Amino acid sequence: MIALTRHAVERCKARGIKKEWISSVLHEPDRKEPDPDRPGVYRYYGRAVADDARVLRVVAAPEGEYFRVITAFFDRAERRRRTLT
Repeated sequence: MIALTRHAVERCKARGIKKEWISSVLHEPDRKEPDPDRPGVYRYYGRAVADDARVLRVVAAPEGEYFRVITAFFDRAERRRRTLT
C-alpha cells in the first residue's frame, strides 16, 4: 500500500506524476539509497514509463506493509548520470 503525504499529492499533481508510476518505482527500483538527512527515509530511482528516458526519484519511508511517500520528481541529474555510463 502507498500513502502520499499532502505535499506529495500537491507535487505529483503539479508535475504530472501518476501514482502507478510511483508504485512501479517503489516496488521495482533501479536503485535505492538512504536519504542522508532523514533517518528511515529512502530515495528510490527508476524509469516510470518504459520508453521514457526520464528518471523518477521517489522519496519515501517504508512503514510496515506500506510506503509513506514524501515527494516524487523527475531527477535530471540522475538522468545525466545514466547517459554518461
